[in-house]
Amino acid sequence: MSAAANPPQQTLWIGALLLGGAGALGGGLNYVVQVQAARSLPLGDYGVFNVWIADTTVLLSLGVLFQMWANYVPLGSRSLTRVSWIVLWASILSMTALAVLPDLSSWTPWAWTLTMLPVAIICGWMIGQLQLRLAFLGIGLAGLCGSAARLLVATQGAGRGALLPSFYLAFAVSGLVSAMVLAWFGVRCRTSDPTAVTGRDQMGAKIACACVLTVAGALLPQVDVICLRMFSSSAAIGDYSRVSLVAKGIWFAGQIVLQVTLPLRIRAQSASGNERIGYYVRFAEMIMLFFGVAAAVSSAWLGPLISQVLLGFDLSPFRNWFALTGLISVTLFVLQRRIQQHCARLDWRRGGTLLGGVAALVAFSRLFRFGEVQTYLAFAWAYYVALVVCGQFLQRIRRRGNAPAL
Repeated sequence: MSAAANPPQQTLWIGALLLGGAGALGGGLNYVVQVQAARSLPLGDYGVFNVWIADTTVLLSLGVLFQMWANYVPLGSRSLTRVSWIVLWASILSMTALAVLPDLSSWTPWAWTLTMLPVAIICGWMIGQLQLRLAFLGIGLAGLCGSAARLLVATQGAGRGALLPSFYLAFAVSGLVSAMVLAWFGVRCRTSDPTAVTGRDQMGAKIACACVLTVAGALLPQVDVICLRMFSSSAAIGDYSRVSLVAKGIWFAGQIVLQVTLPLRIRAQSASGNERIGYYVRFAEMIMLFFGVAAAVSSAWLGPLISQVLLGFDLSPFRNWFALTGLISVTLFVLQRRIQQHCARLDWRRGGTLLGGVAALVAFSRLFRFGEVQTYLAFAWAYYVALVVCGQFLQRIRRRGNAPAL
């Protein structure tokens, strides 16, 4: 087994811890932005803002597609350095343009989304290149710096007349700052070419797996908002968005774990497996699962108290929403983990089938049109749990007698 396929464990997990620490700090800053939006925007506008985030996340999933594709087809070190210089200067020029353009408040929400699309694609591709090289520090710092820039812009605009445009601008600036940091680490990257880790065979399966992972990353965190908007008012979605701040924290922690485990799974599969790496991956995922369940259950009591202190209004009537949204995030983490396992083995059919099961909830919501948010949340959690159980049962049948996959 090559050294590239089996990196030193100390270096590997120090990088993972750095990513987790930077991600946790960045997530905290993102929470402050959400809290700022919840406190400063009217309830209806806050609901509109979260619907915009859901729509934008789905469209910007093209960036995630490039991230997943870069994991399978990396550039050589010299090519990565050249491209990184281009990304760095393009980001600086774009930031300058945002600073000098007049009357940004007249831009429509979709104009902001389309402006952010090329930035998301560039950031996704750069993250994938660094991710496969296990350069987790660069990924973590890019997210942290982007979150800090988002908070700075949102806070500066909170005391002015038009509130919503300042939050749109904050998201755009955040993407550009992240691109600058990623490009800088790309320029300074001195690791060897990772061609020994991922061969260039089975391109069709790799493209399909990249697409499945992309759609999963975009759909899973937003599927409930997409369903709720079919039968709920903007005010109800605003209440749901405020309550789900705890669930977003659980989901964000899960994404840090899965971002680390994806390149490890690909490496292990490409190098005929590595049991020691597999042990660490499973251990990290079990810790995340325990943390998520504990946070979801305790949020029924702690969530209203925290919201009273941070947001300044009472969410005690929604105690059940806190627990349900948290448990939904934990279950979606398990589903995304399973999809990632299938795609690491280039088994895009099973991963796509499981993703299709999640997407089917949108059709059910359109058909049944649940009357209340709590009724939908209870049904959604039961539905996701059923998908996990069915997927586990089918895998045991298909893989009976074989060693468990990483």
